[in-house]
Amino acid sequence: MLCSMDGGDWSVNGTSAMCFKADDLADLCNTIKGMTYYESQKKWMDEAMAKVKLNTAAAEVTAKGVASRLLTILRGAPFGAGPAAPQAIMEETLAEACAVQFYQSKPGAQVVSVAPYALPEIIFTLEGVEIVLGFDIPQLPGDEMAQKVKKLEEMEAISAMELAKQIGFIRCAQPGSAIMVPAGVVLVIVPIEIKSDVHGLRWSVTGEQRGLSKAFNVWEQYCEAFPTKINPTGKAMFEKHQGFIDVASA
Repeated sequence: MLCSMDGGDWSVNGTSAMCFKADDLADLCNTIKGMTYYESQKKWMDEAMAKVKLNTAAAEVTAKGVASRLLTILRGAPFGAGPAAPQAIMEETLAEACAVQFYQSKPGAQVVSVAPYALPEIIFTLEGVEIVLGFDIPQLPGDEMAQKVKKLEEMEAISAMELAKQIGFIRCAQPGSAIMVPAGVVLVIVPIEIKSDVHGLRWSVTGEQRGLSKAFNVWEQYCEAFPTKINPTGKAMFEKHQGFIDVASA
């Protein structure tokens, strides 16, 4: 088993990920944090989360001028995979699933998530420190998707980390660092700040078409197991691409 806590390419039991050190992303991180929109977005999310008593949330960047600026900044980054433009991928609806999101987590939060369509995902931590645990879903205990995810949701952070050492990967995301998560992976994200929130950006990338079949198959299982967790737009997008899933899996 190979784990990385400070960047570089790494894999655990066949599940690979790519990490980017904060030193290499310092200018990019400072540029994003220097945007006027950044502080106002943090304030808005904090107020919105307080109203509905959430300890973690993500919000798509909908302001066209800001979204365009972010796309320009991120496509020039060393990730090698910036947010997808509609004309660069299968359909505009899939581009919606790949839109850039600001996320925020408060101390004590623990998030279990699968990226839209279970696509590869980039998580760019801008402020705070968080532990990212990744699991290849077939290796998780349980017979069905619902059982697998439920077990993760019920686990204490320490237990999830122990499981990740056996069948997954662990990444300690420092401020300004990023990780590219492979397709078809379920994540457990644990902020370890005691007094301050974690802030960052996350977005999905499409990669090569031949690599999408695994992701879409995982997404199909996730939609069937947790229909109430998929918003109407997401569910419609999944159904729209059902034919593509079948073709890609053939």
